[in-house]
Amino acid sequence: MENTSLKVAVREYLKLLVAACDLRVQADEATKLVTLLSKSKSSQEEIRPHRIRYHTLYAQWDIAMEPVKLAYQKAIGLKREFLDDDVSIPSFGRCLFLD
Repeated sequence: MENTSLKVAVREYLKLLVAACDLRVQADEATKLVTLLSKSKSSQEEIRPHRIRYHTLYAQWDIAMEPVKLAYQKAIGLKREFLDDDVSIPSFGRCLFLD
């Protein structure tokens, strides 16, 4: 039973992490588009909606990372409590520094 609660916590954490990373990827892609448009001498009016989009996506990603951090702490706490080395919990750090 103990292991079940740990696995549920890890699944919840991973679900939140995937959603947050998806937002980060979208935000990074929107940023690249704005950079590309700026280099192509597009007008500010053409760039503005894309700039708003990337600011919005980064804000959503930042908000989405809070429950990820809490879910990670919960999963790590349960892993320590149950001394379970069979369950792997990947760090969310990769979502913070995507290329």
